[in-house]
Amino acid sequence: MACAGTAVGLARWSQFVRAGTIAKTAVGILVSLLLVAPVVTSRSPTDALIVPGVRVGKWTLAMTVDDLVRMNGPATSAFVMAGHEPEADAIRDFKWYAWPSLGIAAITFDGHGTEALTAEAKMLSSYKTDRGIGFQSVREDVRNAYGTPTVITAPQRGQITLVYDQAGVAFRIGADRGTVHMIYVFRPGGARRFWQCAVTC
Repeated sequence: MACAGTAVGLARWSQFVRAGTIAKTAVGILVSLLLVAPVVTSRSPTDALIVPGVRVGKWTLAMTVDDLVRMNGPATSAFVMAGHEPEADAIRDFKWYAWPSLGIAAITFDGHGTEALTAEAKMLSSYKTDRGIGFQSVREDVRNAYGTPTVITAPQRGQITLVYDQAGVAFRIGADRGTVHMIYVFRPGGARRFWQCAVTC
């Protein structure tokens, strides 16, 4: 009887050990998944996505200038006069808040609301629109992706801007390389708030 009791006790102990091992393994797997998840999220392809009429990466048109300052730190600001280079095609004066190290800038008329966001090639070279247009794209690529622009403007000598009003996006192209070097995101239908027609399509 003693031997039988001992056998039963050992069997129960073995089951307990196995259960404990399984539990520890499950916890280990769960912890590993939790540690890996943030890394996967941070590498999400949408981080470098430009959505016309909505956002540039994590920066959105819904954000105020104060929101952007809280997110990015102090900005370099400048008052831009319409009709003068480098914004000779602008229809009205505006204020520019820029974060050069990030390659992002906000256009505002009242110093509060964000009217448009701009992305520059130097710092955001990997960024592309939802139709695959980025800073290595040329004028023909833009036309193939978005069709005939609403208007083509001339911001300064040697540059043009292809404006797509209903999409809420514009592409500034330099004559030197013929590639996109700045992308504007604004609210669809709002092009007339920014650009005058200097060059017809």
